[in-house]
Amino acid sequence: MKLSPQSLRTYSPPEMGVTINYNHEKCPAGVDKRRRLYLTGSPHTPGLILAYCHNCGGSGAYHLDTRRPMPLTAYLPDGDSSTFEVPAYTKLPFSQRLPLGSVGLAWLMSHGLSIPTIDRYGFAHDVGTNRLYIPIYGQEDRVVKYQLRKLDLADQGPKYLNVQDYLHTPTCFDGLLYSNLSPPRSISTVVICEDVVSGLKVTQAGYDSYVLRGSNLSAEIALGLVRDAQYNTVVVWMDNDSDVIRKKAHDISEFFKLLGAKVRKIDVEADPKNYTENGIIGVMLDVIK
Repeated sequence: MKLSPQSLRTYSPPEMGVTINYNHEKCPAGVDKRRRLYLTGSPHTPGLILAYCHNCGGSGAYHLDTRRPMPLTAYLPDGDSSTFEVPAYTKLPFSQRLPLGSVGLAWLMSHGLSIPTIDRYGFAHDVGTNRLYIPIYGQEDRVVKYQLRKLDLADQGPKYLNVQDYLHTPTCFDGLLYSNLSPPRSISTVVICEDVVSGLKVTQAGYDSYVLRGSNLSAEIALGLVRDAQYNTVVVWMDNDSDVIRKKAHDISEFFKLLGAKVRKIDVEADPKNYTENGIIGVMLDVIK
């Protein structure tokens, strides 16, 4: 159930990052006398108000500058175009996060991410879904999207829930991760990966990476990586586990060639998150000669 944007504007929190609770007037679930309507001013996006009523389960978002609702939706993984609402309790991502738990930390470390990388990136635990919270940063380190990755085998939902701010215009810098080395091993090379963990593994090995969060890449983003981010060498390293993914990796490679980039497609058994740091360096040295 969507809450009225007008009501959000009326009771807007005074500051970014502040949460205020009110009695929900005319609450569909009955009279609210326990101040169960929570409104939070996003700590990352000025003017963005997020709301959730713990009495009726209603939720919504409103941007004070645009005067229009901001839908937060999730979509199923590649191959399924269905869309559905994210459970209401994930509509407050910034106030519903807890520090990364032992299960999430163990999963990330099992893929070879270092503690400094994990701490720096901002992984967390999402309370409502009991999933790993994975932020996606745009320019100026603003969270423009996030993923909720299931770690519980009993969770029957899709592997990832993907949530984005529809008031934000996507750019090639959303999901672009920079090398941990300064300078990187190659200032003009970017590695195209499917997931954030693979992208971070590539940065630990000393290369910049761009995370698809799936297996699709728009023409606009590809053009931006070459023109705006100024990468002239593109390495496409995606999971080699199905004909569908191999076809998409081929198509992405061919499009970058049309843009004039030097392209290398890596055909190995697994994506970067399943390689050691030295293993990634070895693969990269083999293809970039």
